[in-house]
Amino acid sequence: MAKKLFEREAETLGRVGSHSQILSLRDYFEDNQQFYLIQECVVR
Repeated sequence: MAKKLFEREAETLGRVGSHSQILSLRDYFEDNQQFYLIQECVVR
């Protein structure tokens, strides 16, 4: 169930594209039953 929810979240972030209030999604993956979202970094 967690994997399905994670993939749905990643796909939703991917569809959002570029929005001024949401960091863009670069990639997502699972490794050793851990889930990772790779998003842009904002440095001020």
